[in-house]
Amino acid sequence: MCGRFALEYSTEELFEQLNTMHIPTQERDSENVSNDTTNISTENNSTSPQITNKSNMQSFANGYTFQPSYNVSPTNMSAVYHHKTVKYMKWGLIPYWSKDPSNFKSYSTFNARVESLLESKMWSQCCKKKRCVIPISGYYEWKTANKTKTPFYITNTGKNLLFLAGMYDYIEDLHLYTFTIVTSKAPKELAWLHERMPVILEPNTEEWNTWLDKKKITWSKGELTECLTARFNENLLECYQVSKDVGKTTNNGSYLIKPILKQDISKFILKQEKKVGKGYNGIKKEMKQEDNNDIPYGYKANNPNIEASCQVPTKQNIKKEVSNGEFEPKYDKKTKKRSILDMLAAQPRKVAKKGN
Repeated sequence: MCGRFALEYSTEELFEQLNTMHIPTQERDSENVSNDTTNISTENNSTSPQITNKSNMQSFANGYTFQPSYNVSPTNMSAVYHHKTVKYMKWGLIPYWSKDPSNFKSYSTFNARVESLLESKMWSQCCKKKRCVIPISGYYEWKTANKTKTPFYITNTGKNLLFLAGMYDYIEDLHLYTFTIVTSKAPKELAWLHERMPVILEPNTEEWNTWLDKKKITWSKGELTECLTARFNENLLECYQVSKDVGKTTNNGSYLIKPILKQDISKFILKQEKKVGKGYNGIKKEMKQEDNNDIPYGYKANNPNIEASCQVPTKQNIKKEVSNGEFEPKYDKKTKKRSILDMLAAQPRKVAKKGN
């Protein structure tokens, strides 16, 4: 499944990225450049306007200016690419035949299973004529084990855009665009994380061209399976654990997409070093200077060591580390007082003396 993703680019930056990747785009039409932004919330893109009436519905497609968001969730607005055009649509497809769009539960239609695209009334017409891709920086998935959910982030190894196969629909009377993301059975490389994953299409491949070919309106199951098989290309994708803060839709910030495990941080540093041409120390300094709201879970503003354990220290952890000899005793020469760690470290030695 795919229930949360990140898009690190504003509207203008997104068009720059598409041009850099040689993906053709036409001039945005009037519905995307209007100055009418009534009833639209753009702050961090963490919330979306409520659909309450026709006027409010019409505002979805008018003048929406997207800001980078690291926690896009169902019912939020995000970019959709089709027919060489970028439109901002509401995530969670509302079919054109819906009798009461204002009460339609679009949260249940943010994903579409590839196995049901041809048979389902919800998806069949969209699969024929309303196909698209959704540009993202990466998506989140949760691994469930022992009733605990751990979030992971899947992104492009070169930090380029990823494109997810999707479909959209349009309610003409309300001028309302909505979209869904197509999912398929996860390949063995990601099956450990979740049994399903969104279908990623690489630009200018046969699958990309076929899916976005507006002249193609008939499909067989075999064609869909060939076009929309989820694949994990280790040269294209990477996966690592991220902050649990992403589980709350109101949280936002670039820290959500940064790794929190020591081994993943080391890889992240090396890749950033190659990408931006900074040395290890330069990137390390840059990460330290981020504000408290932009620091990964487990890090503290007063902890300059980015390779330190990402778990918040507890009294039990301190005692354990002291008993293992990992803390070197410190002595304050000015006050001639021992630190708490000194006293804790000394306790095992006292017990040993009594034993003698």
